[in-house]
Amino acid sequence: MAKGFFLYHLDKTTCGGRILSGAPDDTYHIGGIERQQVRVGDPVTCGKHEGRFRVCGGMGDTYDVGGSLKEWAGSLDSYSSCPCRARFVPTVFSHSYDRDCNAGRVAERAETAKKKNQQPEPEQRAQDAKKKREITLTIGVFFDGTGNNANNSGDRQAACSGEHFGMNDADAVTAYSQCVRLKHGYSGTAAGSYIGYYSNVHWLYILYRQDIRPDSGAGQHAIYVEGIGTEDGAGDNTYGMGTGRGDTGVVRKTDKAVAALTVGIQEYLLQHASDGSCTIKEIQFDIFGFSRGAGAARHFANRVFSQDRAIITAIRAGLNGIEFSGAPGGKTRFLGIFDTVAAIGTPVNGFNPHSADTGDVNLALRPGVAEKVFHITAQHECRFNFALNSVKPAWPELALPGAHSDIGGGYNPNENEAYFLTRPEFETVPFSIPDTETRIYRQTCAKLKTMDGYPAIALLLNAVEVSVDTWHDDRMPADRYGTLQKRSGAALVINRPTFNDWSKVVLRVMLDAAQDAGAVFEPIRDTNAHLKLRQELNGLCEKAIAMGRAIRSGKSAPGFTTPELRMLAEKYIHCSANWNSVIRDSRGIISGAVKPAKLVTFTNRPDDRWQRTVYDMDGNKIWK
Repeated sequence: MAKGFFLYHLDKTTCGGRILSGAPDDTYHIGGIERQQVRVGDPVTCGKHEGRFRVCGGMGDTYDVGGSLKEWAGSLDSYSSCPCRARFVPTVFSHSYDRDCNAGRVAERAETAKKKNQQPEPEQRAQDAKKKREITLTIGVFFDGTGNNANNSGDRQAACSGEHFGMNDADAVTAYSQCVRLKHGYSGTAAGSYIGYYSNVHWLYILYRQDIRPDSGAGQHAIYVEGIGTEDGAGDNTYGMGTGRGDTGVVRKTDKAVAALTVGIQEYLLQHASDGSCTIKEIQFDIFGFSRGAGAARHFANRVFSQDRAIITAIRAGLNGIEFSGAPGGKTRFLGIFDTVAAIGTPVNGFNPHSADTGDVNLALRPGVAEKVFHITAQHECRFNFALNSVKPAWPELALPGAHSDIGGGYNPNENEAYFLTRPEFETVPFSIPDTETRIYRQTCAKLKTMDGYPAIALLLNAVEVSVDTWHDDRMPADRYGTLQKRSGAALVINRPTFNDWSKVVLRVMLDAAQDAGAVFEPIRDTNAHLKLRQELNGLCEKAIAMGRAIRSGKSAPGFTTPELRMLAEKYIHCSANWNSVIRDSRGIISGAVKPAKLVTFTNRPDDRWQRTVYDMDGNKIWK
């Protein structure tokens, strides 16, 4: 008898890859981390080849999920579908099982001999081929957002959970960057994809059903493409993050999706070739994306629509001689996108991501590009560098409360926001004058009243505490009369805890739209701690789903009430637009913001009057 061990997500492969996720409703608290037990079909990376692969080979121990049987994975029986065919290295030794290896080998040899002796004659094989069921294979392609990378985030969560720091998750977020620097060697802008959390694109990818029985006449396979500016296991690329171009840019991510098609189709055929019961008659796509990943999704949909030669070649290579009757480059069944922000910086537009110029990225969605399109946008996003690329009026578009990543996901479950809501202003005054009696203090107070008239920020101003903070640097030389001086600063400041639960509601709205278009997903179960809704959001979730259905059917959708919006703003809507983070010293006094030289870059600064710039599909500026 040989002893094997159950596998859990984050377990590694012998080629250096890692299991990315397992059963969301079967988790165990191991080493301070919630670990998911792994099943056949769960995603895994390879240490030597790009892309995502699947866990193959099960223990024979199954359980029912939504009418289909799932099989548990084990160290003796399972391997990766990557080209290495790597085995798995278990890390949990308290959950084991026994296997009679000799019996297994004898049974395997007997089965092989049986199949060999039962090989049909050529005429019989031809008759059997005619009996194969023709299926439509739908390939789900999931483009993550700028700076979003599920694999990198998973690595950070495995190494840097709040429990490791002896603090709650909200406090631990501030320590994540230090942990990533120590564990992976990345810091600053290179560490962003590690510090962030899973996006809704990731969750859609995880929930996308890939075990549909061929006798249903349909099959699904999923391809995940990491976010713009990121690569699995590497530091984030500043050029790709800033411009959306280069080796980690929007167009290159669509190239990566095309390259993954061949392996994806072959992998699907490999999984279903054992029973010889099906052949592919048509290939179609479900395409999802967030942020610049939504731009990549739109660009990829256009490549499919134009029957891009590279896509045709990839499909043919995957089918390996199998004839099928559909369009050579496939077609798009559903395009589901979260808050498209192309933000392409090119030499023509002066590398200005605010520009309507998207360079080589084709965002236009003409009639016929997909059977159904659905776009969810962020009602309270208003950053200068996050102009929206709308699909109205050609396609359904629903604006829901929240900032950019409240819609597409990516915020950690608990975070603390400490931001300047106005650009810090400075004034040199005599040391004896109180900071609250300076000219810049009065100007900052006036800005608070003005901002109350800007809808995108007014909601937060009226729902959470906002203060006019002052500080000063007393290391100033005396003036020519010998009077001591100081450099005084003033700004509006927000400081409060936030939660990422609203993005779970938006996920369900997109799921409803995708299922309406025919895509099949695993249900979100109450036992799924990552995606379970707080009770106070259940009613708002039902309302949001109803709003999405109304928009998709061409009807007007009633919005949320003022009390509902206020409740969301208090805890769930993040303040994405700001003039950088507030840094305080050990005494709680603002530091590092007195010298203007330290505040020359405001990546997240608000647009004029806190009103988001919106472009239509032809690049014309429009307003909501």
